[in-house]
Amino acid sequence: MCPTREVGRDAQARVVAQLLLLMDGAKEAGRGVMWVGTTSQPNRVDGALRRPGRFDREVALAVPTQVQRTAILQRCLAQMTAPIAADVCLDSIARATVGFVGATIKALCAHAAAASILRQSLLRARGVQDGAPGATGVAGGTGSCGGQVAAG
Repeated sequence: MCPTREVGRDAQARVVAQLLLLMDGAKEAGRGVMWVGTTSQPNRVDGALRRPGRFDREVALAVPTQVQRTAILQRCLAQMTAPIAADVCLDSIARATVGFVGATIKALCAHAAAASILRQSLLRARGVQDGAPGATGVAGGTGSCGGQVAAG
């Protein structure tokens, strides 16, 4: 959103000052404006933005739990057109992604899909079927619930 106005950060200080002027101007003009802001670093928001009449309420959203990360993974993967391998364990992935939020989980799924496409291309170029002995070394991990998560 807007960083704090620190010494030596003239450009950032101007941005914060301009936002404060706009917020105060809309309030004085009597316009029914609702300001909504987001940040991943609430401790770095300028204190002037938190004064009455500006951002009066704050809603903190915690990072998802393991169960919630599993549900996010299910939703992300349900939107993909390619089938997911039967040995992929979403619970293992959710355990390994502590601190991830929806956007990073979605990016992880997209990256995994791209890695899978690359892996399949490499296997086809070698003339090897996926799962055959010659396929080893192309990707690591087993992906089963008791083992490691595949690491493309």
